[in-house]
Amino acid sequence: MKKRYIFSPLAENHVILNSFQDLYNILCLRFRNKPALNLFHGFGMTGGLNEYKKSIYHYFYLFVFMFVLSIFFLSSPVFAQQTGGGIKTGSVMTFYLNKDKNVSQGNNIPRTWDSSIDDSCMIGIYFPKGFKKGNKVNVLTVFGPGGNNIDSIVQYTGFAEQLGLIIISPEPQRSETSYRSCYYYTLKTIDYLKQQGLITPSSKVVIAGMSGGGKLALIVGTFGGDYFCGTLAIGCNQDTATVAYSWLPNPSAKNTPIVILNSPNDSMVSPFTESVLDSLKETGFEKVYHRTYTGGHDRTSVILG
Repeated sequence: MKKRYIFSPLAENHVILNSFQDLYNILCLRFRNKPALNLFHGFGMTGGLNEYKKSIYHYFYLFVFMFVLSIFFLSSPVFAQQTGGGIKTGSVMTFYLNKDKNVSQGNNIPRTWDSSIDDSCMIGIYFPKGFKKGNKVNVLTVFGPGGNNIDSIVQYTGFAEQLGLIIISPEPQRSETSYRSCYYYTLKTIDYLKQQGLITPSSKVVIAGMSGGGKLALIVGTFGGDYFCGTLAIGCNQDTATVAYSWLPNPSAKNTPIVILNSPNDSMVSPFTESVLDSLKETGFEKVYHRTYTGGHDRTSVILG
């Protein structure tokens, strides 16, 4: 089977590897244009150690490999789970989660979605200052314009600090069906946080997004229904909740609050605000609210509080 390497769109060098050997081979090829070597050759597995004494580069590669490997484990969720550490408050961190073998287990995701959900996804997370494991805390899931979900976290940190929220943001590879991965990895991240004791089973989850991220928030919020406590769509000029309901009907979504936060000064969305609200109500969403803010179609002009 051909090995796959999944690169993050935010960080070219952040790579998920299938084995330690893959990491070592990449280092060999990156630092010097020489054939990739077998890391375990010479350690009683495939050959003798004398074979590598011909070149000091081999030892250099091994040192770099072990250094990078240690960084990988120190920054991984597994390391945080085993040591109780790895949490840094007041700044955005990232880690990866992998798809389960049965993606539909324990949720309402159709089995037919399996092949369209990314095998792995980068997750952005923000812990508010003063966060302590064991305290009850709620979660804000955010999506950004153009699929730049993790970058959008910083726009909500003030809000998170005021209310003591953990912010999460899954950022799958961009595709026509990335909304499926966004929904799946939102659920999986929440489950992961519960398993680690970072949130409680009773923690509430709000879905939010700005512009295109607001449209995605309506989709994810509709898929999840009352699993979430509400959806906030900022600068949104399209009713994507109705579309999402046709893709994956969830009756509980019609009784889950939706807040459309649009600015009357935003020429990109203001002319469509009423039609969006009317469309949501016609579909049967019963708790639709409209709020305004001062400013244009700019995330920095939105003041949440």
